[in-house]
Amino acid sequence: MSKRYVKQHIVPKRYLDRFASNVKGKSIIGTRLNLNNRIRLFESVTSNVGYIDNFYDVYDKEDEKHWEKYFAKTFDYLCGEDLERIISKITLSKDTAVVLDKNDKAILSRLIVAQMMRIPQSIDAASDIYHKTAENVKNEFLNAFPNNLKERFGDQILKFELAPQWIKEDFFNKMFDPKNFDNICKILSERIWVVYVNIHKNDMPFVTSDNPVLVESMNSKTTGIFNNSLSNVTTSIFFPLTPTIAVANYAPNNTFLELIKYQIKDAKIIIDDMPFVMSRNIKIISQAFRHSFIPQPVFSHLVNNNV
Repeated sequence: MSKRYVKQHIVPKRYLDRFASNVKGKSIIGTRLNLNNRIRLFESVTSNVGYIDNFYDVYDKEDEKHWEKYFAKTFDYLCGEDLERIISKITLSKDTAVVLDKNDKAILSRLIVAQMMRIPQSIDAASDIYHKTAENVKNEFLNAFPNNLKERFGDQILKFELAPQWIKEDFFNKMFDPKNFDNICKILSERIWVVYVNIHKNDMPFVTSDNPVLVESMNSKTTGIFNNSLSNVTTSIFFPLTPTIAVANYAPNNTFLELIKYQIKDAKIIIDDMPFVMSRNIKIISQAFRHSFIPQPVFSHLVNNNV
């Protein structure tokens, strides 16, 4: 088996490179590892973090590496020239009104939706839904049985469990079906887009993680796409693109937009609010699967001060 498809990144390496430092031609990234609530800080090349061995392997396809290759070809390449163009456009724009055009929003929507759905947390959430549904189906099935058959087969039916591998495969097949995937992207693309430019990059940069899309409700503390529907006006999305730039996505009638006086308009906002940046960073770190990524020079400061 080719080594190329063993280390399967749950967040694109080309995305992580934007939070790394170039050291002798290598992309070195400051990494915070949380493993069983034990925290470790270290530096690594981006190819050696943010992955799980053989995580996307499936057995319902002719090629067991189908999804790893699919993500690389369909989404990860967008983190190259396409994302670079969007970042350059944001950086060079002096306009605080519309910064992202329709194509930009389509690209970002595809990246964000794919990232939300390809991570272990989403598969775990889907697994909970599958098991709850299966439990209801088993109970309804048993209720239709005569009592003598319930006694004979009831325990066997109730003990039946869906295999985790089957759940993962079914989830990917349904979620990345072009019709389903495109519908979610369309909802996201048509919402309001705000670009945040952080002027405190050196003191408080945007950080990222192996679960970099923050989906939250503004009316509660719940996070994650499975807890917050995109059809809900209180649901917001925050996605850092670089240590300096992040994009956020809001419903048109979200009250937060009224607070920042942009209401139903797209906007580019210069952020001089370190507590705002810190609050986003804390949530992105807290929802990481294992790895969080902290740009320099802040990472060195944390290491030197044993933070």
